[in-house]
Amino acid sequence: AREARKNEDAGETPALPGVVATGPPHRSGPLARAFAEAYARWVGTAQAGWRGGMGIHVMTRMFVAMALGLGAALATAAALANRGADAFVAPAGAAPAPAGAEVDTQPGYAAIEAGDYEHAIAVFEAAIARRPADAEAHNQLGYIHRRMQNFERAFGHYRTALAIDPSHTGAHHYIGEAYLETGDLARAEEHLQALDLICLFGCDDYDELAEAVALYKANVTG
Repeated sequence: AREARKNEDAGETPALPGVVATGPPHRSGPLARAFAEAYARWVGTAQAGWRGGMGIHVMTRMFVAMALGLGAALATAAALANRGADAFVAPAGAAPAPAGAEVDTQPGYAAIEAGDYEHAIAVFEAAIARRPADAEAHNQLGYIHRRMQNFERAFGHYRTALAIDPSHTGAHHYIGEAYLETGDLARAEEHLQALDLICLFGCDDYDELAEAVALYKANVTG
């Protein structure tokens, strides 16, 4: 408290516990921007309240209200993620593998970079055999099959990844691109909206899918 008062006397804004008022690292969608603006207003109000002697309990209630809003946004994103994915759910009884049972997937990523998709498939399928609920392994298999134009398998793996982890940004990004490649702009935009909700302060997956959607509209829909 003495340190905060010292900073205030010096004309500085006292730092609030757990609050880092930095700008978003990436571009973001309209929902993310709205949340960021609300967050900035909350920070400003909280800092003013701190200087003005607002009780910690009042500030805590403000933070809880903001957290509830975030939870509602993520719930909406989860609902979007699971739409149309009813047939692709995590295998029954799937659970994290015990310690020491992990498969090293780095060779799989290297194989993707080298264009050796058959080897990459073998690596990520081995990972799923050990850990059926591995959303990232399913996401990578979806990417590989999409690159090989095996869209049915690609969509299956993407939907499984999102059934396991509805907030997996990479799966939303890549399934959105797969929908664009198969001419389904509406479904691609659904996943772009989901990323807008999940990436509240922006993320590369949102940016890249947004660019792909804009390019598709410019080239296909005019």
